[in-house]
Amino acid sequence: VRCHSHKMFTRAVLAWRRPLGAALLRGRTIHSSSTATLQDETVLERLVCPISKLPLEYLPAHGVLFCREIRVAYPIRHGIPILVPTEGRIVPDDEGL
Repeated sequence: VRCHSHKMFTRAVLAWRRPLGAALLRGRTIHSSSTATLQDETVLERLVCPISKLPLEYLPAHGVLFCREIRVAYPIRHGIPILVPTEGRIVPDDEGL
């Protein structure tokens, strides 16, 4: 039973990740700083802050996805948004983001 449910879970995860990953790859441009330009609006609409669950704003000049509500910036590395709470950086109010 465990093996069967593990296979089902793996298939579900891969099926969910495939469209998102493909859209990220189609809409990215790699810069020398290893940040990416996310151009596919449907991808951006799906991404939310892992802490507040609110939409993120893409800031290409800074190479981050930013949650204005809680002022946390998440890095984008090699075209992949790193939406892990411990990777987020709290941005002070006086910093211009």
